[in-house]
Amino acid sequence: MAIARGYAATDASKPLEFFTFERRAPREDDVIAIEYCGVCHSDIHQARNEWGNSRFPMVPGHEIAGTVTAVGSAVSKFKVGDRVKQGQTLLIIEAMKTMNPIPSPREGVVAEILVSDAQPVEFGEALVVFE
Repeated sequence: MAIARGYAATDASKPLEFFTFERRAPREDDVIAIEYCGVCHSDIHQARNEWGNSRFPMVPGHEIAGTVTAVGSAVSKFKVGDRVKQGQTLLIIEAMKTMNPIPSPREGVVAEILVSDAQPVEFGEALVVFE
């Protein structure tokens, strides 16, 4: 497993703090790479547990950019070194029987896809990692 660093919320009442953690081993459908991320209002709501469903510790941020550095054995759409253009559809999320394309917020390289097909996701949850 890889060692990663970020700023984490360890509790809803504390400021973000520098945090080192071990990432899980890549799965067959993962795309790996993280360089930068933005933090938006939904990340702040999650970090402060304002929706009552936060899990700590958490490294907030889901508007991410990166370069693909590794892909799982089942990944066919991306390859190592790929960059994503701003606005390109990265994922499609189904919510209440509506298909919602998730566009890239910026140009970058996809470092990791954090969700699997048919996996439930929460509002504000990080879905992909960009460089």
